Amino acid sequence: ANRYIQVNADGTIDTSFSLGATTNVNGANATVNAVAYDSMGRLYLGGDFTTVRATAQSFYSRLDVDGSVDATFNSGFGADGPVRAMTVQADGKVLIGGDFSSINGVAIKRLARLNSNGSLDTAFNNNLGLGLNDSVFDIQVDPATGDVLVGGLFTDFNDGSSASYIARFSPSGVFNTAFAANATANQFVRSIAIHADGRILIGGGFTVVNGLDRNRVAQLNADGTIDLTVNFGTGANDIVNAVAIDANGKMLIGGAFT
Repeated sequence: ANRYIQVNADGTIDTSFSLGATTNVNGANATVNAVAYDSMGRLYLGGDFTTVRATAQSFYSRLDVDGSVDATFNSGFGADGPVRAMTVQADGKVLIGGDFSSINGVAIKRLARLNSNGSLDTAFNNNLGLGLNDSVFDIQVDPATGDVLVGGLFTDFNDGSSASYIARFSPSGVFNTAFAANATANQFVRSIAIHADGRILIGGGFTVVNGLDRNRVAQLNADGTIDLTVNFGTGANDIVNAVAIDANGKMLIGGAFT
């Protein structure tokens, strides 16, 4: 299986998920950076690839439940650069982020939303204007508000608004300037997780958040201010690549630290 595979709940390979009978149609032709599922069980892939199962799929793709490529979803030019993050909303729309500057030939930088049929969500994307000035690494949707939280290497939104490695957008794609003024990191945000109460766990390469020492892991309130009730001590001694929150509110953190 080239670069992606589906496994069952017990960890065994799902042999019903067809990956192709021969090597030339088996999997993706380059790295897969992101995976997501929708409510129908369809799999979304984002990455550095340009083909999936020998079908042209520029940097993102949707697979049906049997693993076959849904060529109707990405049937145009696709993205013009790698996709590093994908999130499927409850309404079936798909948020994608990465290094691209256009989708299907339409200029849109590093963040975009697709309708469930793969077409661009014009209203959302129009609100993004000129987009973000550098890579997007993670996208999460606040289940309580529908707001979109984005982390990455970017420092600017729409060629003029400061966005220091993390940004918040309304469900319609409007940039939250108040959040941006509160939430400022000194280096990239790699991963985001959102608590049920709206607080935001972030991990990455930063050592300062909102002017306070926070080594690679920090927690924000919903408005972007630092959550001072959480004490990570001296934090992590190297990059945090992934954060998650379990059903009990415990936080899981993974990365290059020792």
